[in-house]
Amino acid sequence: MSRTVDIAAAVVSLLESTDFGEHVDVRRTWAPTSDMLEVQVPLLLVLPIGPVGVNASRNSAQEDYRIDVCLLKKLNRADNDELDDLSDWCETIVDLFRRARLSGVDAICTTVENQPIFSIEDIKERRMMKSVFSLTYRCHR
Repeated sequence: MSRTVDIAAAVVSLLESTDFGEHVDVRRTWAPTSDMLEVQVPLLLVLPIGPVGVNASRNSAQEDYRIDVCLLKKLNRADNDELDDLSDWCETIVDLFRRARLSGVDAICTTVENQPIFSIEDIKERRMMKSVFSLTYRCHR
């Protein structure tokens, strides 16, 4: 498998082993499908985006790979209390990737981006919370 797929598989394993306080489905996919937007339980999609940069010298090389993680959750009330709880979830996910080492892959997470926290359009139009985390992993060769 490609290094991007290996990193994405390790991200899936990390998410599956994390206790989020409720059942969460975790799936690796190249592209979300419309049925994924109709989830009833929280869904974390792991999307392997690919290599995003190489830094090389005479003695070594560093390659950066991007993985996106998308949190989807159908909203019951879409009020401040529910969105506050989901904002806490987002912070937990960001902290998880800032601290955790991936199993079976020699890669370090160097960047975690989560801007904006929610898609306001999806909340208003679909009563769906969607939050995307862009992760950059660095591998040394």
